[in-house]
Amino acid sequence: MRFDGVVSDFYNGGFRIAKGFLKLSEIVKFKVYDNIEDSEFQRKADISHVNFLIDYLNNKPYKILPDIIFSMKTDYPNSSLIEEKKYLINDKTIWNLEIMEPRYNAQKENGLKTITIWIQDNAYDFIDTIDGNHRLKALQKIYNEKLDSSPNLEDYKIPVTFILNNTKNKEKAFFYYLNSKSKPLLPNHYINLLNNTEEHELGQIDYELKLYKKIYELLNSKLDLMKGIPFIDKKDRFNSGLMKIAHELSRNSIDHKFDELILNQLPYFCDFALREFELIDEIIHILFISIKIYFEEIKQNKDQFQAITDSLNGNYEKLKEIIETNQLSEDNNNNIIRNTIIKIDNDIKGLKEWKIKQKIDFSDSSEETYENINSFYKAYKIYKKTFIPSSRKIFVAMPFHKQTEATYFLIKEVIYELNNDESFIYDNLELVRIDKEIYPTSDFINETIMNQIDNADLMIADLTGHNRNVYYEVGYKAGIDKHLDKRRIIVINDTSNLYCDDDRKNEKERLLDLQNEVKSNFGQDSSVNALKIKVKEVNSLETAFDIYTLAQIRFKDYGYLKDKLKAKLRKYYTT
Repeated sequence: MRFDGVVSDFYNGGFRIAKGFLKLSEIVKFKVYDNIEDSEFQRKADISHVNFLIDYLNNKPYKILPDIIFSMKTDYPNSSLIEEKKYLINDKTIWNLEIMEPRYNAQKENGLKTITIWIQDNAYDFIDTIDGNHRLKALQKIYNEKLDSSPNLEDYKIPVTFILNNTKNKEKAFFYYLNSKSKPLLPNHYINLLNNTEEHELGQIDYELKLYKKIYELLNSKLDLMKGIPFIDKKDRFNSGLMKIAHELSRNSIDHKFDELILNQLPYFCDFALREFELIDEIIHILFISIKIYFEEIKQNKDQFQAITDSLNGNYEKLKEIIETNQLSEDNNNNIIRNTIIKIDNDIKGLKEWKIKQKIDFSDSSEETYENINSFYKAYKIYKKTFIPSSRKIFVAMPFHKQTEATYFLIKEVIYELNNDESFIYDNLELVRIDKEIYPTSDFINETIMNQIDNADLMIADLTGHNRNVYYEVGYKAGIDKHLDKRRIIVINDTSNLYCDDDRKNEKERLLDLQNEVKSNFGQDSSVNALKIKVKEVNSLETAFDIYTLAQIRFKDYGYLKDKLKAKLRKYYTT
């Protein structure tokens, strides 16, 4: 292979370098490092970055690549350089150099000379790639796998630089300085580009930039609502976070079919995050995670989401209006949107609780690398598997009695069925019930029970038997909830049960008391069957007045209880 170019010493005391072009068919002969063991310093090729470069070269209109930089080193064992013109290994020629006077006056005026390098077929193992390993890998794949159908593919010109008369130690220094000292562009540097470029032009440059512009326009107005940090710092960090969200959306997008669907809901999620969090980092994390959750829902319910996008026919303003006016109901085509929003909202609430409990602090983070966002999402995935927030916990207040055990197991069955129902928005509701061993037998409620009630969102209270501790627990829960808009207690009562839970009397005495009360109210001549009916009625009417005003599921058979309880839980968790 023959290389023709120009050669000069670089800067003051710098190295001799040769610059020029090679054909694609020639450059693909050089070594690519696929594994870290292939080189003493070079990184292995990252396949995702290689694929990005292939897509860029084949599909983008503005094609340009920096020089691929090679090193022709002279310190191999059994090697020699003869008058800086011929390089040999074991007396076998690897390459020849011919440096000549410049061909043009302009080259001479610039202190350049022309150079020709004859590279032998056995020389490629002795030439190292200093910068451009990913570019070289991408070019090899394009050439070898015919990913470009152009008839003149092999004649495409690639700019290259050769560093001449080099050593291994110097190569390592070149690699370090060329790859570690450049400062990457941050999203804050893109603002002028965004403001002065149309959306379709940005899409031609990079689809990620197009997404970033849309997200920036949608959420930039939210900046003024942020608290706790100076405006300049806030703006820079916010923009960096938006770029990460754009990257995540672009990376996970399914043919970009659902991008508009997600984008139009970002302001909603941003508003929600602003209500729950104050720090900029937290808000970015929440938006990022909202995107993640959304993609998971889309992957699981692709057909339903596709039906929505088809029905909208590009009119996403209509969807935006539906969301903003809270018109998402179970009866229309937007049920999957509604459930997704509810799911994300509740996960955000759970994350906030988990963050507080785990004492996580995001106030001191660097947005340049986005490490915190990724770490936060990993932590979120662990949380999903290991942590049950209060919004998922249901405290069961009921007496420990053989006549209520069947009720408890039915409640467990209802929760199990809801957790495994794909149409239900949660999959990890958890029942909390105090063990018999710590349940108080006296007329007070202990600290363990109060803590469990504090840490549970909902209470299911079984008033069957009129246990005084259950009444106490209901009163304690009602006191916690007194300032809330919605009741967080579901009351159930078995009206067919004959027992009254009074610790001072045995079962026989309790039944006799009830019978006597019935006799005193309904006469001595009642038949046995009539007596049983009246006992049931008295039992149901004995509910304390204040609690009796609460809506109750009053049941006489378990099938009725199961249907009504499941319906109440569905309504509770979707409203």
